[in-house]
Amino acid sequence: MRPKDYEGIGVCIRGYHQDITKNIEREMRFRSLKAATSEIYYAIYNINLNTDYMEQISEPNKMYKIANDRGIASEKLMEFCTFQIHEDYQEEMRKFFDLSTLRERLKEKNFVSRE
Repeated sequence: MRPKDYEGIGVCIRGYHQDITKNIEREMRFRSLKAATSEIYYAIYNINLNTDYMEQISEPNKMYKIANDRGIASEKLMEFCTFQIHEDYQEEMRKFFDLSTLRERLKEKNFVSRE
């Protein structure tokens, strides 16, 4: 079907052009920041509290990797506690990793941390 404003015989081409320079620059800055941050931490995960989904966003670290790098966040974090945290500290870390209380803990803070 030809567009209404098309007249004549031939090919009608419509296009859209967009300057993506800023998008590329943002992506490069993000990659640089991600690489620098990955040097500081063993692993970095993006956790969606609404869907209870997580995925690793840092480069894989075989020593501290959570299995499969993505999945149900609440399950993965409890699994991590069981297999990577010494049993003397597991209960404390389970409370820290409890995503159901995280919103409340972050209500008046920018971050929470635990060593």
